[in-house]
Amino acid sequence: MARVDVTGRIRAGLVAAAAGEALGLPWVGRSPRELRRDAVLAGAGSVERRGAEHPLLAAVAVGWGEPDPRARRALLRGDAWAVAELAAWSLEGRPLHHAVRDHGEEWSPPFRGPRGDREVVSALFALVFGHDDPSDGMLAAVRLGGDTAVLAALTGAVLGCRRAEAVARIPWLERVALPPDADLDARAAALAARR
Repeated sequence: MARVDVTGRIRAGLVAAAAGEALGLPWVGRSPRELRRDAVLAGAGSVERRGAEHPLLAAVAVGWGEPDPRARRALLRGDAWAVAELAAWSLEGRPLHHAVRDHGEEWSPPFRGPRGDREVVSALFALVFGHDDPSDGMLAAVRLGGDTAVLAALTGAVLGCRRAEAVARIPWLERVALPPDADLDARAAALAARR
């Protein structure tokens, strides 16, 4: 995989993660019953990014930046490691469907929405199993309720990196407060350089 392709895919994943967080933040903590399908998209707004503070979102960067699976395993455990592996596979263009199939086919959403790392990772696997388009996946993540900002950001990161060309078509992207282009380019290049 060419360096430019890797850098561009990581940059798309960063943008999609920000879009997912912006979509999910207004709905954090809500149950699925409280979310009207038509209101989810209307609620997306311009927010300052906070997601990099969350350990599962930091695991995405490990997956993108660390090419060695054994090194990723040494750095992370449990749920964070699973997210890093999914992010790495997405960047590498490996099939994700088979990795999450067993889980995705059997998963049932919690009544109150996914809350906590374990439930969020389970929901992420199911979303990646059921969606290829980043916009569709992020909207579905928010409609599940619960930890909507983290789940939508993770979904955006994984699917956005995988389908970089689809990130520009995210309907609410113009409302997202993205970091300056130079910062996005630098972060993507730094992660890609480690590969």
